[in-house]
Amino acid sequence: MNLEMKDELELTTTKKNIEKEDEISEIIKLFQFSNLSLIISNSSGEIVFGSNAFCNLSGFSVKELVRENLEKVLNKKFNDAEISEIEKEAECFSAMRILQTKNRKGIRVNTYNTLLREFLNIYIVSIVIPSPIM
Repeated sequence: MNLEMKDELELTTTKKNIEKEDEISEIIKLFQFSNLSLIISNSSGEIVFGSNAFCNLSGFSVKELVRENLEKVLNKKFNDAEISEIEKEAECFSAMRILQTKNRKGIRVNTYNTLLREFLNIYIVSIVIPSPIM
């Protein structure tokens, strides 16, 4: 590969990464002030966004949530089988979890999940609703 081809490849890759980040940023802007308790995580379970409503429910600030692992917050990240099920669902895939609030209180929640594919990345968009007490 000559130097010109390498430079063009790096420029194209950088451009796609910037476009990818811009698209995620636009989605986050749409939901930032939503009344929905929403979190977005990547396929490895790292949280990349939490709405104000989710922060109010969990007690975490947005800064505390970002880069936190779903296992710490929802007691379990989405495994490959669940990601496969989320992908198959025509609507949303529902899963029960235990929300671990900042003050370590466990709250049973239902999550309604869908996939967001962006370039080579997969994100899981989850609406989190406290389960009714029976």
